[in-house]
Amino acid sequence: MIEIKIPVLSSSDKSNYLINWNSILQKADNNIIQFLNTQNTKYIVYAIQEYETLLSCVEITDYLLIGSENKYIPKHVYTESYYKLGTYYKTLVENVILQKQRSNKNTIYRLEKADEDLFKRGIYCFITVKRVDFDHEQSIIQLMSIYSQLCFHVQHDLTKALGYLQEAVVFSPQNTNINYNLGFIYQKLNKLELSLTHYKLSIFTNGYTVHDMKERNFNYISSYNGISGIYRSIKQWPEALHYLLKAYNVNNNEPNVNNQLGIVYTEMRRTDLAEIHYKKAIENYKETVIQVDPNGLLSEIYMNMGHMYSYNGDNNEAINCYNKALGISPQFVLAYQNKIFNLCYLYNQIEDKDYISQQHKKINGLYKNTQSTQSTQSEKYDFKHLTKNQKKINIGIVSGDFIDHPVSFFINTFLTQYNKEKYNIICYSECIINTSILNPDLIFKFIKHKTTKEVCDMIYGDNVSILFDLSGHTAFNRMDVFYARAAPIQVTYIGYPYTTGVYNMDYRITDKICDDINNSQQYYTEKLIYMDNCFLCYNPNNKYKERVDLPKLTEIQPYLQNGYVTFGCFNRLNKINDSMIKLFNSLLLRYPTCKVVFKTKAIINPNISTTFLNKFDKSVHDRIVLMDCTISHDQHLLEYNKIDLAIDTYPYSGTTTSCESLLMGVPVFSLYKHDDLTYHPQNVTVSLLKNSNLHDYVYQNTDDLFDKIDKLINRNNPIGNWITLKQNVRNSFLNGKVCNQGLYMENFERILDNMCNELQ
Repeated sequence: MIEIKIPVLSSSDKSNYLINWNSILQKADNNIIQFLNTQNTKYIVYAIQEYETLLSCVEITDYLLIGSENKYIPKHVYTESYYKLGTYYKTLVENVILQKQRSNKNTIYRLEKADEDLFKRGIYCFITVKRVDFDHEQSIIQLMSIYSQLCFHVQHDLTKALGYLQEAVVFSPQNTNINYNLGFIYQKLNKLELSLTHYKLSIFTNGYTVHDMKERNFNYISSYNGISGIYRSIKQWPEALHYLLKAYNVNNNEPNVNNQLGIVYTEMRRTDLAEIHYKKAIENYKETVIQVDPNGLLSEIYMNMGHMYSYNGDNNEAINCYNKALGISPQFVLAYQNKIFNLCYLYNQIEDKDYISQQHKKINGLYKNTQSTQSTQSEKYDFKHLTKNQKKINIGIVSGDFIDHPVSFFINTFLTQYNKEKYNIICYSECIINTSILNPDLIFKFIKHKTTKEVCDMIYGDNVSILFDLSGHTAFNRMDVFYARAAPIQVTYIGYPYTTGVYNMDYRITDKICDDINNSQQYYTEKLIYMDNCFLCYNPNNKYKERVDLPKLTEIQPYLQNGYVTFGCFNRLNKINDSMIKLFNSLLLRYPTCKVVFKTKAIINPNISTTFLNKFDKSVHDRIVLMDCTISHDQHLLEYNKIDLAIDTYPYSGTTTSCESLLMGVPVFSLYKHDDLTYHPQNVTVSLLKNSNLHDYVYQNTDDLFDKIDKLINRNNPIGNWITLKQNVRNSFLNGKVCNQGLYMENFERILDNMCNELQ
């Protein structure tokens, strides 16, 4: 620890110091020469002590009053002395930090209070100079340097970092670096408007105040990338692309920018362009000017490439990329989560049916070795105050997205109709979303950018008794919070098709159709809770408080209008595997006049659409329709009016897609294999059908499917049946148990009551 001793001088001693000020400063400067020659910081300390002692003899008011000046020390000497003193403090603490970093190479250095105090003393010196000499530009430069370093070293404490930056911007509102850091911190604090303002100020001032071209280009790239990140967080992909392309024009080899372009192009389903940028990022990953850790960046690029391949329907190549990412960064939790999620699409290709479950359980080892969860795990929470005698139970719900996500169609009923006399609901969201259209009684809190401990402390502070996960291992999940045990009862529900593998996840809500009551439990780390009827409740009005008119059904069934059956599949491309291609090919060959319509965003990429078509028999290409992407959800639903019958995917069935199809009166044929009843992802659509009194559309094998289609087409009076088909299917679905919100709430609250009874 650095100790600077400043003696308390008597009046006579002060006079002697002032009389001999020139020799004292010379002595101090000689110590600085000694430091430069030896790099021994004790000489800086000696110099600081000399300067501090001398300047303690002088009052600043001597230089602030008009016409006054200290009779011993001229004004320019006073300001220059304080400037040097500030510089010495800054140099001293920078050297101390450097030495500590060298001796602790494998740990992240956290600024100690003593170091922070030395920086603050330097700030005081430069501010003192500015009070006497307003135009002292070098003091401004040094102030900005100290504030930037403080911000960097306390970035783990965003509030403290923001405080330093707010101090800095007062002295130099035009400073490019400070405005960039303000944009960055405000973005981390989810204050997007302020973040956007300061990023743009950084860009505006950069061209005027920064003269070094290398530094100027770095600032442009960083700010454009930051702005793009804001638009990515609110899913405004065209705006995100616009600013990334600006960064790309500054330096088209910057790997971080190319990586982000890959992400945005993937989301915009131009994976052909995404692939170009990912490969360019890999080629230049060592040249990054944004990311501190090039290997970490390379791992992230491979992970994002895996996501791209998954979108394209190439699940095996996706797994390969995730493995490459993990080969570089073995503790990369997100890459591993993407990998195990993708395994769910490959169930029918894996002989050992326990393999996927075992891979999920390995996530515990990754969290155990992850720094973000270690500190939280070491501080176990005491939940004794959460008893069943509480007047109202606090229920927390953690989700990546409560509004703009398929899960919202199924959680909406609970969020709008829960018993307010029994429960308080707190929603913890990873996405920055507008929640005003939901139930005003809900409490919404944003947890994006918060550490595991910060989120756990928030949930614990909210006295949450039951904590629900709606994401599993999908995007924007916070499985780290559940691993760390943020609540006494933790439940996974809706958002993930299989076990989370997390040992601290207590329950998973399902039903007896999706999971076999006798054999499924062995594949789950969670205890399965079987809900009466279907475990889901579909609400087509998920974004509205009041019911709105449903999309209109076509007046004439496509079959009657066209004279042939139009089959459809609107599922994601990575669900349409080779087994499904074989099935659709057989359909087209068996029914020579039929057509099959595929609507999936991935085929916007012309290369993917060509590859996809080439998997079919060439003789049927002219009867395959690849439908264009629709922008709005309402437009999307109306596209179902163009098809007669939908074919569900295997081994990962549809959920939202199947509900949309049934809502629009299109029957969904779904496979229910008796040897795979334990595999939840395959059985969801079957549960939807059986709980909507649409049993006829459940089939056991390909022959059974064709037999059902034959009967539907070849009935004695097919015209009458087809005329009312869509309306009958819609009515059966809307009047069935899947859409019965009252029945669902009774069943769901019964489960909640049972959980509440467990609280001791």
